[in-house]
Amino acid sequence: MPSRGFANSDDVLLELYATAVEALRSLSRYVQAHDLVVQLRGAVESRAVIDQAKGIIMGSLAISGDATFSCWRVVPA
Repeated sequence: MPSRGFANSDDVLLELYATAVEALRSLSRYVQAHDLVVQLRGAVESRAVIDQAKGIIMGSLAISGDATFSCWRVVPA
């Protein structure tokens, strides 16, 4: 006997479809979170290198951190 206009097999297929859609949404959220973690790790690693270079310049030239960044803007890459 059909329920809500669907056959019993249709109910099973709808449930399977809904589960698959939720699984794909979860996978998409996981992939986005993973990509963000990769980007953040790269940013942290880059920041450490920048801070080391900044410290070396500050110590070598006896200048402030702000002055160090000003020097970087003047020196071509």
